[in-house]
Amino acid sequence: MTLSGQDSLPQHQIPAELAWWRSNRFPYFPSRLISQIGDMAAVAAVAVHVYLIAKSGLAVGLFFLVRVLPRTLGTFAGAIGDRTELRRLMMCCDLVGAPLSSARSRWLTPVFPSCSC
Repeated sequence: MTLSGQDSLPQHQIPAELAWWRSNRFPYFPSRLISQIGDMAAVAAVAVHVYLIAKSGLAVGLFFLVRVLPRTLGTFAGAIGDRTELRRLMMCCDLVGAPLSSARSRWLTPVFPSCSC
């Protein structure tokens, strides 16, 4: 028995969903590879940019810590999300996230942007 509860089909009888997947799976892997290379290049570029601005290895280390922190805390957040009402959790996250996002954009945006006219 398979996951769907049906007996497995002989090799010559392939369902339409699987036939489509088997015929079109090849483009998935190169596109995923290109996407991953792009993500790694972006992380390296941001790390270099942080170092050039701050001239500190500590700043680069903090960048990588901030980048890994959501993956580390994700298991705890998942446990909290499973035990609470989702509507209330979403509202609390929005109420906390909006001021943080506003403060972050205000902190990162210069008051008087320089103009190289």
